[in-house]
Parts: sequence; structure tokens; C-alpha cells
Amino acid sequence: MGLLNRVNTHIYASDSALGLKGRLNQSSERQQTMLLRLLFCLMVVTPQISSAGPSYSNYESSTITRWLLRAELALAGNQLVAPPEDNALAHLERVLAEDSDNRRAAKLLNQLIVRFTMSDGVTNAPRSWARLRVLHHASGPAYADNAGVTDALQKIDRTKRGGLSSTRLAAQTQHAERDN
Repeated sequence: MGLLNRVNTHIYASDSALGLKGRLNQSSERQQTMLLRLLFCLMVVTPQISSAGPSYSNYESSTITRWLLRAELALAGNQLVAPPEDNALAHLERVLAEDSDNRRAAKLLNQLIVRFTMSDGVTNAPRSWARLRVLHHASGPAYADNAGVTDALQKIDRTKRGGLSSTRLAAQTQHAERDN
């Protein structure tokens, strides 16, 4: 009731200041009063309603952005799967758990897979390799944009079928280069 009384006081004060009090008939004065009350209530209530929604989504998007930046830094620092909590794979798992259609995360995941296979991580960290493959198949955009990843996966499959680990294959390649 206090808010309504303040609105009425404000409306009557503004009517008196404009000199409209004596000129308007009773019905148009009531309509004007109701319209001003409605506008005032909308002005008071609308900012509270509009600020309720975006604050959560802004928080969520800033959290995802922070995880993506950490994943990029870990990838740049060659922290692919280690240390345990602060590595590219862990950050990308968090991002893709929240937003599986994130294109930026998909590109980083594909880069991570290619770098992981080149760094001989497949034989040294088989659990991380399994996590990477599951994450790659679960992410729609990463699975669709996988030209370089397909080559890396085929390379791994060829070395496993041939009985050579990628470590031995790399050692044989280095030994052959030294002989030449």
C-alpha cells in the first residue's frame, strides 16, 4: 500500500504542476492515473525481471570461456594430459560436458588428438587415449570436422595392426635416418 500511495502522490503532484487538475474531466483523469500507475509499476518491476535471466547465462558463458582459455594455454604449454587437473583434456571435458556443440572446443579437441598422437602419448597413456576417443565421438562438431584427426587415427590403427608400437616405429624411423 505504501508504494501505491507514493505513486498517487507523485501523479497528483505532477498533475498540479502541469495545471491539468481543473481542465480534465473525471473519466480521463482516472484513465491517466491508471496509465501512469501502470507505467510506474512496470518501470519498478521490469529491471528486476530482466536482470534475473541473463546473470546466470553470463556466468555460464564466462565459465565456459575461462575453461576454453585454460585448455588453449595447456595445449600451448604441451600439457596435453598432465598434470592431473590442469591439462587440456580435463578442461575440454568440462566444456563439452556443459556444451557438447561448442565449435571452439571441438577445434581444440581435434588439435589435442593430433598433438597427442604425435607426442607418442597413445602408448604411454592408454587411459587418456581412451578418454580422448570417447570425448571425440561424443562431441558432434569434433567428430564432423576431423580431417587431420582421421589421418592420426588411421596412423595409430596401422601401427597397432602391424604389431609395432608407435614408440618402436619412431625409434626405427630415427635409426633409419641415422644410417642414411
